[in-house]
Amino acid sequence: GVRCADVFPMFSREVIEGQQHVPVLGQLFNGTLVFHAIDLDKEIECGLCLLLCFGHPDVLQMALGLDSGWRPSNLLSRENAKLRKGWRKALGLSLAPAKTSGYEICASRTPECTKFCLFETGLGAHYLHKKTDPCNPVWISRIIKTLWFFEDRQSFLEKLYREIANYRDAAIRLNVFSDWQWERQQVTVTPELAERYGTKSGTFNNIMEVFPDTQFYDYTKHYKRMFRPRPDNYHLTFSMSESNVSQAMNVVGAGMNVAVIVARKARAFNGYPMIDGDEHDLRFLDPEGVFVGLSPKGQLRKERRSEFIHVPEAA
Repeated sequence: GVRCADVFPMFSREVIEGQQHVPVLGQLFNGTLVFHAIDLDKEIECGLCLLLCFGHPDVLQMALGLDSGWRPSNLLSRENAKLRKGWRKALGLSLAPAKTSGYEICASRTPECTKFCLFETGLGAHYLHKKTDPCNPVWISRIIKTLWFFEDRQSFLEKLYREIANYRDAAIRLNVFSDWQWERQQVTVTPELAERYGTKSGTFNNIMEVFPDTQFYDYTKHYKRMFRPRPDNYHLTFSMSESNVSQAMNVVGAGMNVAVIVARKARAFNGYPMIDGDEHDLRFLDPEGVFVGLSPKGQLRKERRSEFIHVPEAA
């Protein structure tokens, strides 16, 4: 659990332009952690720091619904607005992206991707919380989930297995904000769990093999992932950024799909069909060999000159 006696409260957290990270004085998971800011180009003031919450387990219990010490009671949710679009139920795993938790989970991120990440928008904005709560519980929950994944992976994967087993008819997006290569993440299912939830037991190459009838999907900036073998029930859409245009063209040229943030929607992009990706998030339903046009969101809506926003050809 959270070792409250060894936690030193910090009453403010500031990230000034040019700083690499903010050290956090606390001992969670038997170690000192470093929490990084998503956007290093702007000042972030959090009011009461994350550690103040860690110093108040009652607040965490109430805000996050912890069922076992520091572990959130649920990993999968529909908190992301886009997951609620579409006719089919979709659930997502919202981990803290980049190195927000102190662990890198988006190895192929670019500067613009990092700068305009949606992690701290919507319900996840660090300043968005009740006056009675020291910090935003959604923001904290995502970080705690990520720490759980890296510090106690076996129990994390067991929890993930249990939740997917209970929602195997839903579409599962494992990287709502992160970019982990789940097709390479081994999962072990004990005979006891297999008997209880009606799956096979053993060690599997990935969670998709455990649930072959469940549809999984993600976006990714890992170029090599798109061309490596992966389970049939795991659909990937490549994400185009300011610096991987040639890779994106290779992906769409191979008959796979590429998500691109565009200044305006159009019927075509770089010679290939474009569909409206804002209508729903169920990317596995998209036709093959297309660009998936997405409107700018979050802070990106205010910075139309960003290289992250691409302009389709005139109709």
